[in-house]
Amino acid sequence: MTHVNHYKEITADFAAAIKRINSYGFTVRNQTVFLNHVNDYFVTLAKTFRRMFWVGVHPYYLLQCHKEKGIVHFISPIQVGQIYMKHMQGWLSGIVRPNYAVNIEGGGGKVLLMPLNYDNLNIDLKIEDKISESKAKVYTWDDKEIFDYEALGRATPDEYNKALRIMDKFIGRKGVFVPKIILIDNNGNYIETTNRTKLPTFEKQKKAVLLGYETNQSGMPITNPAKISKKLDELYQKSTFSKK
Repeated sequence: MTHVNHYKEITADFAAAIKRINSYGFTVRNQTVFLNHVNDYFVTLAKTFRRMFWVGVHPYYLLQCHKEKGIVHFISPIQVGQIYMKHMQGWLSGIVRPNYAVNIEGGGGKVLLMPLNYDNLNIDLKIEDKISESKAKVYTWDDKEIFDYEALGRATPDEYNKALRIMDKFIGRKGVFVPKIILIDNNGNYIETTNRTKLPTFEKQKKAVLLGYETNQSGMPITNPAKISKKLDELYQKSTFSKK
């Protein structure tokens, strides 16, 4: 099991090591953590999963970040992760898309967070239609129910503002560090959730541009290599893999 969170970690040395492991018959799988300010972007995740597979690693899990002290600013909302996973469907090979899951703190094991594309209750509500609440009921794999589970970390306004000042000074400018945090008072009561920004939206053409795909007349990605075999041959001849 490897632990790659970003495609820039997939180096030539990494690929060579994976090739040696694969040559002995071992399967290598990866667990990526969904991280605010690191990989919480559609293109970043897609590139990470694709390049990982190209070097012989199977993307196994995309895990929601744990609520551990000192790292809560890395947590990105589950709803955003679900939207990204939804829009990778059909645009990435099924064997390249990992399972999106959360390893529930305090027991409960891994709980799948994959988005549903089937409106079970006929309520005409999609994952992108409304910004989610900061807490929700969770059903675990072993039939437990966890009420009011909060995916985001908690902090008092003073703790939050102190963290902003530290990161602004570290980065050198303001407004870059935008953690999603549940603010509470000194008694633990909910005040607000920070940076509840507009949810990401995607259209076919936008996804094609972001992923570098050519499309047909209807805007769908060209998935049959035979249709662009000439161009693929030209690209291969220009690549580092061609023996010139």
